[in-house]
Amino acid sequence: MAGGKGRKLAKQRSFRRTLMKRKVAIFTGTRAEYGLLYWLMKDIQASQTLELQIIAAAMHFSPEFGETWRQIEKDGFHIDAKVFEALSVVQASLIMRIPVAHLHGGEITEGAYDDSIRHAITQMASLHFVAAEPYRKRVLQLGADPESVFNVGAIGLDHLRRSPPIKLTELSTDFGFELKQPYIIATYHPVTAFDEDPVVSLQAMLEAISRIPDYQIVLTYPNADNGGRDLIPLLQQYAKSAPKRVLVIPSLGSRHYLGALAYAAAVIGNSSSGIIEAPSFGIPTVNVGKRQKGRLAASSVIHCSPTEKDILDALTLALSTGFSLSCRNVQNPYGAGNAAKSIVEILKSYKFPLLRRFNDLP
Repeated sequence: MAGGKGRKLAKQRSFRRTLMKRKVAIFTGTRAEYGLLYWLMKDIQASQTLELQIIAAAMHFSPEFGETWRQIEKDGFHIDAKVFEALSVVQASLIMRIPVAHLHGGEITEGAYDDSIRHAITQMASLHFVAAEPYRKRVLQLGADPESVFNVGAIGLDHLRRSPPIKLTELSTDFGFELKQPYIIATYHPVTAFDEDPVVSLQAMLEAISRIPDYQIVLTYPNADNGGRDLIPLLQQYAKSAPKRVLVIPSLGSRHYLGALAYAAAVIGNSSSGIIEAPSFGIPTVNVGKRQKGRLAASSVIHCSPTEKDILDALTLALSTGFSLSCRNVQNPYGAGNAAKSIVEILKSYKFPLLRRFNDLP
């Protein structure tokens, strides 16, 4: 009888486990991260076998950077926990034996200390979703099991296939600013791992932009990295000097940012979006300085040093008819925009190992 009861209880537990959804907690600490994760979060939320949890942190709760946690809730998501940075979450998960799935591992951004944090998370993660083949190879070089690394492309590109377009008139209404073509989108973040003065570099970029008065400028705030807050007054002052030509806004949000990209003449600055998303819109990017040094880039991306002359030369080339036309059919090395669904399918059935073992290369 005891053996029979034991088998019955075991079957009941097994049945209950089959009914339970696999919980997937998405961590987001910045507006940029959330924009990339949006469709993945929507697909997990809609899944019959996965349960979405959201851990939000850092910039999302900062008034000066737009309190973007409000956008997360406005989009129909529930924030389950408010914590610190991604590395802290991954460390806690490691100790608690909660498997970590890492997105965009293997990438290099030599100009930001995010580089070291990214590789540290790779070492602690059990599952890896990378954005391009060179990054898959680099994650393997860092010791990951080949069967745990999947090249799904960049998740931010899913917006191109799945997010409805926004009319230029709608953008103008939402921004409270009459946006006219041609215009340029500009974002500059501090360089935290090189000796590149953010104030000097931003001033050089703004001076270069001033030399093309026929273009409107959409300026977005920097992130919360060291020195980011010092840049905000410069942006505000620049916008006040030409209120009909320049719009400055803390956060466009992913939908409005990508909507604005569709009509832009070019992107300038050192945001990863200029390298990952902009090429899929067929528009040029001027990548300023060393923040994104080492990142895979399409032929539509022009790299330049953070001096007024070099920035102006690069911008002049980017806006030239010949170069602009060449960008329309550029191949984006980050995929075609179907990453979220691939990730969800893998998450549904992937068997996480109890222990992450280091895999030596031959």
